[in-house]
Amino acid sequence: MAWQSPFEASRLFLQKDDHVPGDYAWDPLNLSNGKSANDMKDVKMKELNNGRLAMVAIAGLVAQELVDGVNVFQPGSQ
Repeated sequence: MAWQSPFEASRLFLQKDDHVPGDYAWDPLNLSNGKSANDMKDVKMKELNNGRLAMVAIAGLVAQELVDGVNVFQPGSQ
């Protein structure tokens, strides 16, 4: 859990000091087993960059719809 207990913290919504953003220790398939910290850092950076690219792509689709006024994806099309 990333957040400090509101009953023990001086303010609400304080993150724990040792929390790494995005790291929720969720690895149900044990994909990180046997990998070094440097390898995991590299994998996390690649995943972060893929997410950023996806956000830029969605922004491009929204911008195209706003410029043309035509839906990029037509309803009922496959």
